[in-house]
Amino acid sequence: MKRSAEELLRAFARTTNMSISLYDRGLHGLFGSSGGQSSRLCSMIHRCEACLGQCIESDRAARSLCPDSGEAISYLCPFGMCEIIVAVRQSGSTVGYLLAGKSLPVGEDAEDRVRAAVAPYRKEIGSMPLLEEAIQQVPRHTPDQYDAICRMLEVLAEVISADDLFLGQDVRLPTLIHRYLKKNYYTRITLPELSVLFHCNTVTLSEKFRREYGRTIIEELTEIRLSQAKKLLAQTDLSVEEIAERCGFSERRYFTKCFHRAEGYSPSQWRLIHGDDRKSALPEW
Repeated sequence: MKRSAEELLRAFARTTNMSISLYDRGLHGLFGSSGGQSSRLCSMIHRCEACLGQCIESDRAARSLCPDSGEAISYLCPFGMCEIIVAVRQSGSTVGYLLAGKSLPVGEDAEDRVRAAVAPYRKEIGSMPLLEEAIQQVPRHTPDQYDAICRMLEVLAEVISADDLFLGQDVRLPTLIHRYLKKNYYTRITLPELSVLFHCNTVTLSEKFRREYGRTIIEELTEIRLSQAKKLLAQTDLSVEEIAERCGFSERRYFTKCFHRAEGYSPSQWRLIHGDDRKSALPEW
């Protein structure tokens, strides 16, 4: 059975424990898959606006160095971690990019390199114990393993080039963001992470989205999550806690607060009223 590009990216992330994203030619994220806890350090670093800007510029610079041959290149991010980029080509032209990271080499002083890079920004990023914990969650690879991952990424780019989903199309940035929210609402999504994914600072990102949709990104994300939650409340016997988790809410209390604000009922009360609606198909996960 033919797999979609998104399924292939998720499989890559599970196999390598690295995050991976597919971008269009302008380095606007189309979709991606997180490498689990390995992305925690990046999330902490991106709390600092200056650090976030450095990461965005680093990826742009890597794009300019990426060969059209489809060969993967490796580079260090501003905070000492390894990333890989490879061009996705169709009909002889580059139509997008795959970018995977982060990783640290086994047996080198890579951790000290990361500590030194984040040291000037510790006040904005977080306490050293939390940073140390996040550093330990970054995946480690031997040189042979890392080389194999580069080859995997090249093959993945070739496979995706046969699927022209979004690639080569000039899609407006707010539309790309909205698509991403609808496809990934069940994951942890923050404005700094979206800024890196779409290579745009948080202010510009938010302003463009609000002009297009008349609401903030977080408001739209919450609406999408609540819409999915109502389907599960009406069509399944899942507990409120399970539904909150499946729909991307960090905890039941926050889910209940958002739900009551939008619907005037708690999730349990709403289910008593609408819980017999089990005929329509459930959303795909």
